[in-house]
Amino acid sequence: MLKNNLKTAWRSLLRNKLQTGINIVGLAIGIAGCLSVFLLAEYELSHNKTIIDAERIYRVTTEFTGEFKGVNSGVPTAVEEVAGTVVQGTDVQCFLHTYSANVNIPGELSSTAIKKFKTQKDLVVTGPEFFDLIQNFEWVVGAPRQSLGAPNQVVLTERKAKLYFGLKDPREAMGRTVVYSDSLQMTVAGILQDPTFRSDFVFNDFISAQTIPSSFLKNEFPQNEWGSVRSADQFYIKVAEGVSKEAATKMLLPLKERKMAYEEEDISTTEFVPQPLSDLHFNAELGIFDWSPAPAHKSTLYGLMLIAGLLLLIAAINFINLSTVQATQRSKEAGVRKVIGASRHQLTWQFLVETALLTLLTIPVAMALSELAMRYFAEFLPEGLSIDFWSPQIIGFLVAAVVVVTFLAGLYPSFIMSSFHPAFAIKNQSGSGIGKNSSKLRKSLIVFQFVLAQAFIIGAMIIGKQMNYVLHKDLGFDQDSVVYFYTYGQPDAKKKIFLDRLQTLPEVTAATLQNKPPIDRGYQTSVLTFERNSEQVKAEVHFRYVDTAFVRLYGIELLAGRNLLPTDTVSEFLINETLLRDLGYASPADAVGNTVKYGDKPIAIAGVVKNFHVRSLHHAIPPMALTADTRSAWAVAAKFSKDKPFAEVMEKMGGVWKEVYGDAEMHHFVLNETIEKLYASEARISKLINVATGLAILVSCLGLFGLAFFTVTQRSKEISIRKVLGATVTQVVGLLSKDMIALVVIALVIASPLAYYFMEKWLQDFAYAITIPWWIFVVAGLAAVGVAFLTVGFQSMKAALANPVESLRSE
Repeated sequence: MLKNNLKTAWRSLLRNKLQTGINIVGLAIGIAGCLSVFLLAEYELSHNKTIIDAERIYRVTTEFTGEFKGVNSGVPTAVEEVAGTVVQGTDVQCFLHTYSANVNIPGELSSTAIKKFKTQKDLVVTGPEFFDLIQNFEWVVGAPRQSLGAPNQVVLTERKAKLYFGLKDPREAMGRTVVYSDSLQMTVAGILQDPTFRSDFVFNDFISAQTIPSSFLKNEFPQNEWGSVRSADQFYIKVAEGVSKEAATKMLLPLKERKMAYEEEDISTTEFVPQPLSDLHFNAELGIFDWSPAPAHKSTLYGLMLIAGLLLLIAAINFINLSTVQATQRSKEAGVRKVIGASRHQLTWQFLVETALLTLLTIPVAMALSELAMRYFAEFLPEGLSIDFWSPQIIGFLVAAVVVVTFLAGLYPSFIMSSFHPAFAIKNQSGSGIGKNSSKLRKSLIVFQFVLAQAFIIGAMIIGKQMNYVLHKDLGFDQDSVVYFYTYGQPDAKKKIFLDRLQTLPEVTAATLQNKPPIDRGYQTSVLTFERNSEQVKAEVHFRYVDTAFVRLYGIELLAGRNLLPTDTVSEFLINETLLRDLGYASPADAVGNTVKYGDKPIAIAGVVKNFHVRSLHHAIPPMALTADTRSAWAVAAKFSKDKPFAEVMEKMGGVWKEVYGDAEMHHFVLNETIEKLYASEARISKLINVATGLAILVSCLGLFGLAFFTVTQRSKEISIRKVLGATVTQVVGLLSKDMIALVVIALVIASPLAYYFMEKWLQDFAYAITIPWWIFVVAGLAAVGVAFLTVGFQSMKAALANPVESLRSE
């Protein structure tokens, strides 16, 4: 029986080549989209899932309330001193400090050259309790307390041991020396298996935390510090089974009390909040680690799933539409089968087998399209994501896809085919009731397809307009032709030498010291105290540590007062307009010469600068202070002329770097590229929506093309008679096109408010956004109508120009 059904299905597919081709292309696009998104979703959603007791692990974050609201993934380092005493009820407490450094491997003999490795970012400074927290690591040699229980010990993964020492057997690395940042000598005291579990804890060098007090790391990670919070200093807890997040929050209250007692602030200023491990991979506001890729965006991931599902649904709609139109042509086949004894169940089964065979033929095409899609979007995909078509997950997905598509696309057409009455079917009359119902369904499905297609068009246009706005908005400073270099980890005295040498290059028009560029993804804040309305008020203020050239290089407008004077300590401020307003001054001139408290020290306001953006346009401009503390300015920025190619300018700057820093790795960034990266998520969404729009239009038009073909074929004699009676080509084209175009117009009326609602919600994520213009909906409608008219009009024109004799000959 199955063999007979397969033969019949194969012959039917070959007999209807156009319909088969349209369905294969449409279904392949839908399945490929679903497969690609499945791979991405499975990769992202599986992070940290397999960590032992993951539901009991929390990262403790710092949350600021009051005048300034913000969060930080780190905690003050002083928490480490008191947590063991005041935080009760935890099974594990673990502190870690993310770290990056260049690595040298001394030769075994004096004549052996030193092996040098550029900056390694996957380093962590922690204690043996880390392996109580994350128990999935397997030890090849060593044990947590034996290998990280003393100063100057380091534990490596097998991969790193092989990389550093060139060994086939990583165990031979035990007892050898690894030098970090040119002077921190560590002895390999343990080897871990390369992790096989998927997590965000992708550390490969574990440096003993006991090394901090006796090395320069005490400057990198200053201990017992309550006044500042850095994302590099993180604190994790594992609570007992059954302890809720609310209970974990109460455990941390004593930490808040200690911090408030230290700073004598209002108790509502700082909160310590437990972040579940399951949230670590997806929280864009907190981030993961300083060197980690940006967190996955769960809403975007779900949006992609929805888009992929909609593309598959559009393809299934095409299949249903074409199949129900073709059903009348196959009515005699159904009638004959019923007369010779076929049951309705057997006819339904036959058509489902035909649909399943078509779907199976689609799978190889979908796999090829999926691989092309992964290559096209490679720049946006996680580094560890790859396609293995023989993996159980993909095989399971493809099997599920065949089953779902077979029933989704094939069930209704099979119902239509098996419903024909034999007497009507053999006379080529399908029955007026079924014909009317299937016609209404087809029209409804066409409207649904074009609602989705036009919503995609409108969304793509609005996203594109917003992206153009954020990338070209005046940010309040000059962003062109600026490159900056981080000197973090290098001798402090050399940065001034590097700055001076850069300024000798004829291509460099200005140079400055800074801790960060004017705008960046990360930020650094401190508390300022001031008097407002006879009350002492504290505010969290964004800081930039700069030198006197910063304002001039970036063209930041000085509204009142003067520029900063040269110094290497915090001795005066330039404040922005937002902080001016928070301080309660009516005009910039009123603030000049007054003071605010930075810690216990009164600091004078030297001047007021015009507001400039310090974070992406998702955020309003916060209170900001510039101060000439060049000790904390670890970056050198240079503005260059455009007279020479950028590559040539960078080659000269690279030469200056080598003169000053030797073989140390040069970390440089172009400011315009930094700004673009602030909107990497939106760029991904824009590219995805553009592709989805194109595919939705393509698949919808394929369906229209097929329907137009069958409509013209069915009405060929009518068209010929009309032409014989004097109908013009224009009249015939209009007759055949008007119904389809009307459906597209109806779709526009439905799609416009839906698209407006969802895009307005999306724009609310920006503090600075466009107003959606009315003409976007007109353009989207005209585009959809135009594409639909060209699709249907091609078949209509072909029919209108055909010789009527050919159609009427059989009469």
